[in-house]
Amino acid sequence: MFEELRLIDTTHKQDWNWVLLDTGDVTPKKKDGESTPKKEEGGEVADRPGPRTATVFSRWGDKLILFGGSGPYISHIKSRRSYYDIYLFDTKTKRWNQNKTKIKGKQSLNKRINHAGDVLGSILAVYGGYDSEVKEILDDLVLYDIEEHAWVEADIRYLKGEQGKIGKRSKLTVTSVFFNGTGMFNDAQSPKSLKWNRRLWFQEALQKPFSPAEFAKTG
Repeated sequence: MFEELRLIDTTHKQDWNWVLLDTGDVTPKKKDGESTPKKEEGGEVADRPGPRTATVFSRWGDKLILFGGSGPYISHIKSRRSYYDIYLFDTKTKRWNQNKTKIKGKQSLNKRINHAGDVLGSILAVYGGYDSEVKEILDDLVLYDIEEHAWVEADIRYLKGEQGKIGKRSKLTVTSVFFNGTGMFNDAQSPKSLKWNRRLWFQEALQKPFSPAEFAKTG
């Protein structure tokens, strides 16, 4: 498994290049795929996620957010360790930081792999996945408030009642859509400034029912 972080540079239309942002180097290696974190300058331990697979990885402003997934195979337990932790990678400082999370409301949180998620405003929305510890495919929607460093309880309402439920899903894809409208905000509240902000969730002008016909007109 690998833990390098690479970015493809598309600024030159005829010459796309992969840029190495983080080598993920940890030393020395231990038994069963675990490792001792590499010490950075000043003697502090690098706060990084380590090798991961089947995780969610998305953008929030100038940072990248990683949630959950599994690590290398561990022979003595004959399985891979699963996670429900949150890491942020700052693209400016090129450093990882683990978010110390808390839970608001009556929500329980499963470790998971093969889940799906994306960021809308400052909320990372994650659906489904597989809990390898209890051997169960999940059907929950969990919301992580990046600015508040907390998991918040999701109030899910289906348009068609119980029949509208998505159900248990694993190895799926979720994508958020941000409509950059015009005439709704002043400069201080422009859609661009709201894109990664908590205030996006409180703007009534953006909370409109999705209309495929209207969306087709904009395309």
